[in-house]
Amino acid sequence: MSITTKEEEVYGGGGAKIFWLHFRLLVPTYVACNRHHFCSNDELKTRPDQLSSSKHTSAWQEVQTDAKIIYMLMMVRPIFTILLSLRHNHLHHQRTHSILKSMSNDVISSEGTLQPKRIFCYGDSLTAGTAPPLYDLFPYGQSLESELGDGVVVRWRGLPGWTAQTMVEYLDDGNVGLRAAVNGIDNPPISLVIILAGTNDIGFLTSSMTPTGGAPDIDDAVKPIVNLHKACLDITKGKHKIRTLAVGIPGSAWQQMNSSASKLAADMNSSIQQFAQSYPDGLVSYTDFPFLYEKNDLWCSDGLHLSPEGYTRLGNDLAPVVKQILDRCN
Repeated sequence: MSITTKEEEVYGGGGAKIFWLHFRLLVPTYVACNRHHFCSNDELKTRPDQLSSSKHTSAWQEVQTDAKIIYMLMMVRPIFTILLSLRHNHLHHQRTHSILKSMSNDVISSEGTLQPKRIFCYGDSLTAGTAPPLYDLFPYGQSLESELGDGVVVRWRGLPGWTAQTMVEYLDDGNVGLRAAVNGIDNPPISLVIILAGTNDIGFLTSSMTPTGGAPDIDDAVKPIVNLHKACLDITKGKHKIRTLAVGIPGSAWQQMNSSASKLAADMNSSIQQFAQSYPDGLVSYTDFPFLYEKNDLWCSDGLHLSPEGYTRLGNDLAPVVKQILDRCN
């Protein structure tokens, strides 16, 4: 019997949305350039008639030609930029599509061989595996799956730049939503959802703070992350219970420079840990981020993202924690 899922359906259609978004950006750019390069089309048609000599007419025709050339050159860069962005997003969508692929090749023996346990990692760029300035992605889910060995399948969805609050707003979105993804994965269903979020929330909440302004409310800051966990925990599939693992918000260069950001991260992690410890039946677990932020080969030069080596280390370090949770799964 083959294992069938709905990932293909759940995450289809992202490329079309991306295309129309950039198309809407391209058209105004074209119109703006077409209307404002030197003079209008009507002026280009009438001005030669107002010139007295053929010499001046010829000169004006040269101006027309130069204007068209300059206009074309002006358009090269924005068009190239948009096309490059389209290519990047298309390839990223292809990667995600292959990562969240149907597992039709996983076969369960009719003699009662155990089904593989399935893990879904969800979060921001630290789950996607962004490592600027490198173009490729290095998701920690790859090393986590390798470290866990046979019998465990790991898939992931990372949304670079997204706050936990935005993730909550799109819970049921067919392309990016957490609840939509978890609901769409069956036979076997997900055993564990790993959520790593909050880094962008800290940046958003503290970058706009003023010296006289009050500190962000911890409960309000943590609520979106808690709601991500609850969205998974509320899903029932027969007797199967989904567990979640909250990974603590990591350090960053911004937190080292900004004491308010550092304090907010520590308070949010403490609050998330309390939520995990108080949740019934031990369905929610918490673990601190495995290593501190330092200027070393585990972190990118931007002081925010992990390096390829850092993502591998993250997956390897999370594996023992994940194994303990899987041992408690049905």
